[in-house]
Amino acid sequence: MIHWLRISILFFLVLLALASCKPGKEDVIGFDNMTIDITGTETRGIVEETIAQRNCGGNAEVANEVQKSRLIEHVIEAQNGLAVNTNGRIEVAGSSIDLGATVARQLGRTYGTAETLSRSVTVKALPGTNMTHRIKQQEVWAVGVATVVINNNPIEIPFSFLDDFSLELIESTDMLDCPATKGATTNATNVADSASTQLIPPVEVTVQEVTRLVEVTRVQQPTATPTLLRATRTAVPPSATAYFSPKVTFSRPTEQNWDDIATLWQKVSYQDLKSPGVETYDLTIHSSDVYRWSFAWCALNSTRLNDILQPLTVSFLVDGRALPDNDLLQHDLTASDGWKCRYWSTVLSAGQSGETVQLEVYYELARSINDGKATYTAGSYHQVIRAGIR
Repeated sequence: MIHWLRISILFFLVLLALASCKPGKEDVIGFDNMTIDITGTETRGIVEETIAQRNCGGNAEVANEVQKSRLIEHVIEAQNGLAVNTNGRIEVAGSSIDLGATVARQLGRTYGTAETLSRSVTVKALPGTNMTHRIKQQEVWAVGVATVVINNNPIEIPFSFLDDFSLELIESTDMLDCPATKGATTNATNVADSASTQLIPPVEVTVQEVTRLVEVTRVQQPTATPTLLRATRTAVPPSATAYFSPKVTFSRPTEQNWDDIATLWQKVSYQDLKSPGVETYDLTIHSSDVYRWSFAWCALNSTRLNDILQPLTVSFLVDGRALPDNDLLQHDLTASDGWKCRYWSTVLSAGQSGETVQLEVYYELARSINDGKATYTAGSYHQVIRAGIR
């Protein structure tokens, strides 16, 4: 009896000793015990784009506003090899320093949150010019030094905080390839020139640096009908010819015969992009070949499909110029697995041998979506076919 009493007392004393060793509340250094000195900003290139603006047949200057929006996540980077955790804190000399939240408060931000910011530039084309404009999007980081005192020793922590983004027009160039004679509406080339004074979406995208950010691209035109093809409106007037070339011709299929025409995608292995980017395919077709060139988006049910179509914009581009709406069939159908689909289709007839034509489906999501199985990030997508004609 005495033996078990002694063991019980000993066990109690051990528990008491362990309890006395329990660490106290974490020492966190925050806004009231930290000095923040913002010393300037630095920019980091994200994406460069080339925008075509053709005004060969015009008689007045054309000005278009190009607007870019980005979802900016306010995060911080510490220098000198210090690691920042997901909460924006760093560990120094046994203390937790709430660096992210403190710098964010100094700048009027909330750490870890994201907001959509918009910037715009104006591009111009004089009459009789075919302009290309290079624009660049850049992250804007606030840089500075945080100073804390630990054990009576001042410690300086250099940092960079993602605060904003900017849009810059780098250069504008006249391609000097407008026809010498303008204004003859019976000439197919001049008709195409006249129609193409509308600003088309970017077709040559060079991604220099891709970060955590999401790109949302909009081209605003207050005086012209946009050439972006949306499901609910006509992008190019049916009477206008946005594209003409002897390389290939296009016609609109019907809902009765579109599936009877061989699809161009059977000649390549289609890659479904889940995030903004460019996918390029090379193939060969023969003169007089006829193919269906289609693009589709499917979803688990009709509700999801309708939700996807709201932020979705689709354009068919041939050598960088948009096909008119009257050459495209848009219709809905139910796939064999029960999924609901929206299709865009045109019929392509190959022309002169020895030519190469670039066929691009340019599509843009103004926000991220989920089709019931996969998530697609907001931004600009390019599915590009380079077809050689034999």
